[in-house]
Amino acid sequence: MKERFDRFTNAIAAIYQDIRKIKQAEMSRYDLQSGHADCLHLLLDHPEGLTSGELAEVSGMDKAAVSRYMKVLEERGYAVMEKRDEKIYRRKWKLTKEGKQTARHIQRRIDAAVSAVGDFMNEKQRAQLYDVLEQIVANIDDYVGQVNDR
Repeated sequence: MKERFDRFTNAIAAIYQDIRKIKQAEMSRYDLQSGHADCLHLLLDHPEGLTSGELAEVSGMDKAAVSRYMKVLEERGYAVMEKRDEKIYRRKWKLTKEGKQTARHIQRRIDAAVSAVGDFMNEKQRAQLYDVLEQIVANIDDYVGQVNDR
C-alpha cells in the first residue's frame, strides 16, 4: 500500500511541478506568473466574463490569489472589470483586445505542450485516463469530507 501511495503522490507532484514550469516559462515573456495563464485561459473560454468568485471556483485558486492576478492583468491592459453593477463581487472580468491576443498565443503554446506530452495515447486511452483521474478526484474529495467530519 505504501508503494502505491508513494508512486501515485510522486507522479502527481512531478506532473504538477512540470506543468507549473511550462506555464512559468511561457508567462515569463510577459513578465507574468503561471496563475495569470490560468486567468487568461479561463476568460478566453468565457467571453461573457467571469466574476472573481467564479474565476476562483473554476480555477481552484483562492479568491485572494485571483484578486492579485486580476489586478496585475488589469494594470497591464489585459483585462477590465465591467462597471454595470454597483456591487463589486457581481462585476465580471473580461479580456481586452490585447488580452485576447495574449490568451490565444498562450492557448496555442498550451495546445503544443499537451500534444508534445500526450500524443502517444489514442483517444480511447485518453478517455480512460481522464475517467480514472476524475474518479480518483471524486474519491479523494469524499475521503477528505469524511476526515473533516470527524
